[in-house]
Amino acid sequence: MGTMNPTYPQHPMNPPGPAGLDRIRAIQHLRANPLQAAKSLAQTYGDIVYLHLGPYHIYLLNHPDYLHEVLVRQNDIMRKPRSLSQPIAEFLGNGLLISHGDYWKQQRRTIQPAFHSRYGDIYSRVMAECLLEHLDTWQDGHIYDVDHEFMMLTLRMVTRALFGSDAASASGDIANAVKILQRISYRQGQAALSVPRWIPLPAHVSKRRAINLLNDVVVRIVKDGRRRGGNGNTLLDMLLNAVDNTGSPLTDQQICDEVMTVLLAGHESTANAIGWMWYLLAQHEEVSARLYDELDGVLRGRLPTAADLPKLPFNAMIVKEALRLYPPAWALPREPVMNTCIHQYHIKKGSLLVGMPFVIQRDARYYDQPDQFMPDRFADHAEKHLPRHAYIPFGAGPRFCVGSSFALLAMQLTLAIIHSRYVLKLVDNQRIILDPLLTLRPRYGILMQVFRR
Repeated sequence: MGTMNPTYPQHPMNPPGPAGLDRIRAIQHLRANPLQAAKSLAQTYGDIVYLHLGPYHIYLLNHPDYLHEVLVRQNDIMRKPRSLSQPIAEFLGNGLLISHGDYWKQQRRTIQPAFHSRYGDIYSRVMAECLLEHLDTWQDGHIYDVDHEFMMLTLRMVTRALFGSDAASASGDIANAVKILQRISYRQGQAALSVPRWIPLPAHVSKRRAINLLNDVVVRIVKDGRRRGGNGNTLLDMLLNAVDNTGSPLTDQQICDEVMTVLLAGHESTANAIGWMWYLLAQHEEVSARLYDELDGVLRGRLPTAADLPKLPFNAMIVKEALRLYPPAWALPREPVMNTCIHQYHIKKGSLLVGMPFVIQRDARYYDQPDQFMPDRFADHAEKHLPRHAYIPFGAGPRFCVGSSFALLAMQLTLAIIHSRYVLKLVDNQRIILDPLLTLRPRYGILMQVFRR
């Protein structure tokens, strides 16, 4: 339950944080390198760090209990910050990531059934089919930017499994458009002043071009679904047959908003996670060899299905460890719509509260050698025994990622199928730089050379 009438401390005080010039330097560091800055601030000031500049009040939350407070206990008085939501709403409309209140609950109820476990077998077959089609384009010994490759792959998975459509022919253009929207929207969300979108700045022109391309794709997907009559079991069919709380069908705009949201959020964050997973695996030959032994022992050359995954525990442990080190949702920002209280601290309405999974999931209090890639830390589902919210790669509370099961299935199948058939080696002398935008991306991609086994 939310805390609609919190009890304020008699003498409210601000959490620890830098003061004077140190504060200005800290904010500049956060803008330039948010991950490094957040980790440094947490080490210096602790579990909650306060940054104040002019009218802005920013709180970095580096403890699982504070995440529980914001994402679960006080969820009903929290919303996505307007400064960050508005640039995204230009292309997601009022979709599930942006909407709130009763409308959000209605849309969540409509979308949730598409991710029920009963569809696992169907989705696994579609994903395996997409994987084999994409692998047919790989040439032995060639170098690929796997960040881009996995974007195109997961795009194919999402459109085919969830919408009964196929965007393979335009997957490269779509992947590039998403990268453009990521970078520009994140910068717009960080800007101190909002520049009107009608001013033809190069960034505005690029963003509009990318949005138009994606809108064309989404409209085609919805039209194709209507032509088929909406008689299938895909998420698109569920949206086409859904009604709102008045009993009226969803409008075309409502359907397009949700398709756009699932299309972008579903494929992009999953692709990022898969790319980071291979980046880690390529640097640990002993992990790679052990995984191959497990896959060979269970599958013996055949394609895995959803039913095989419980027999591949090390495969799952690698996925979980990759999500710990490189969570796509590296930060979870919220804005209280009324004055509230967290711990002994009085938080003003409109403040920016930023939960930091990237920091918490690399905290030595919860993980031994936290910066090391050690899949065995997740043996026997060890995440169930961690402190609540010490491991939240998909968020927590009512807004827990609706497609988490789909993403995990895609990651596990991709790992099993590709690793059974290919060795992926990192290209030497490249710069792999974390780029924390709307999701955690590699700034310059990840170049890998692929070899058939």
